[in-house]
Amino acid sequence: MGIGDWGLGIGDWAQSPIPNPQSPIPNPHKMRKLYFYILFLIPLIFIYYFKKLFLMQAQNENASSDDLKKEILEFGFEEDKVDLAMKLSNNKEEICNLIVKMMEEPDFYLQMKNNFQINANQQNNNINNGNLITDFTNLFQNINVQQYKMIIVVRKDLNMSVGKTSAQVAHAALGAYKKSLSKNSDIVSNWENMSGQAKIVLSVDNEKQLMEIKNKADQAGLVTCLIHDAGRTEVAPNTATCCAIGPDLVHKIDTITGKLRLL
Repeated sequence: MGIGDWGLGIGDWAQSPIPNPQSPIPNPHKMRKLYFYILFLIPLIFIYYFKKLFLMQAQNENASSDDLKKEILEFGFEEDKVDLAMKLSNNKEEICNLIVKMMEEPDFYLQMKNNFQINANQQNNNINNGNLITDFTNLFQNINVQQYKMIIVVRKDLNMSVGKTSAQVAHAALGAYKKSLSKNSDIVSNWENMSGQAKIVLSVDNEKQLMEIKNKADQAGLVTCLIHDAGRTEVAPNTATCCAIGPDLVHKIDTITGKLRLL
């Protein structure tokens, strides 16, 4: 079949509003509709679902943040200090560290409040001036956030009393402190002067988990102090009760204990 047998020449087909329906040449009207769907409708559908997904994610994050705040408030902390700490971190352990430091050091608390107030005023000025780019660098440089800490991991399955647990934690903390002084006195100095000697007590379910945490800390080059009780009161002799890790940089310890829960 020649081109002339179609009933339309190439030029006629391009100009004709109603092409021969029997022609094997694509219908230009249908092609225009297809192009319309591809160029306009599909991007609109994509934008719609992307926006919906973004909103769902934002709602989940807000709900998670509210749950975290509620959980921290149950410890008895003041709400304004909780709100302030949550502006710097979404990690429950770090938030608690900051709150404790604010409670122990009123100057640190006032410094944080003032820095956030100054930053809020700068944001308002930027918005009023049409500049939406806000620089948070100075804020984090001026706030003395804890960079060092010590962790004490305690076994929950022993069901030790509060007094017994406190004594075991004290043994571990003192032992790790003495080891750290001989190994790296600079870290100890930073922990004392920059981080308020931050100490956090976490929990594990059994001895196996306790030893796994200790071994990981040893492999990472962190100071550890494992406590075995003499067995005169509540537990059997030579029972491993707890283990202290550090003091050292927060991010190094968090790689080992970041997923553990507070005791």
